[in-house]
Amino acid sequence: MKVLVTGARGTVGRAITNGWDGVEVVPYDIADGDDLFDAAKLAEKIAGVDAVLHLAAYPHRASAPDWETFKRLNVDGTKAVFAAAAEAGIGRFVYMSSGNVYCFGDGIGDQDERQPPIGVDDHPPAAECHPYPRSKLVAEAWLKRNASKVSCVVVLRPNHFAPTPPDVMALWRGTTITMDRLVRYARNACTRPVAKKFVILDVIEPTDNYPASIEAKELLD
Repeated sequence: MKVLVTGARGTVGRAITNGWDGVEVVPYDIADGDDLFDAAKLAEKIAGVDAVLHLAAYPHRASAPDWETFKRLNVDGTKAVFAAAAEAGIGRFVYMSSGNVYCFGDGIGDQDERQPPIGVDDHPPAAECHPYPRSKLVAEAWLKRNASKVSCVVVLRPNHFAPTPPDVMALWRGTTITMDRLVRYARNACTRPVAKKFVILDVIEPTDNYPASIEAKELLD
């Protein structure tokens, strides 16, 4: 199997791609001079792959100065990579979103009083979020509207990576994920059969009262 991975040289990208047995990784990363908006280069690199794992993004609220900057990479960049995948007839597009879409303490009021969400739609309107989670929600919504162009679109929403400081664990109600589990989930999202055309999975440590995390464990663990 062959998988194109954007953001392959980043912290998460390296963890996922290093030692991925049975998979030929095609890295696509700014560190190699790759550009998400270079349609010709994307088409060249994406030709012949079985799946695309799209990780490239500004990764948190402090990594870009404003909405337009987040939108350029996190939304428009996602559209560009997806368009290349659709044009090439790729069967699987896996998008790394974020648990920040639920906005726990990240942009709208005192969100640390919220309980863990009970479903993937339990989040504020995108326009009310900080630009980072807003960019993820806008990209997710666009992918859902365009999912018919690719055989299967999987959206992964991880939260903080463990080990996590106790105060952050309390803020996020324990909805964290170890890097080992995130690596396993991301790889399996690219390679395992998924019956749904479009699915959003909260890839965190499974929680009994959290249906979105239970579905992720059933599909990807």
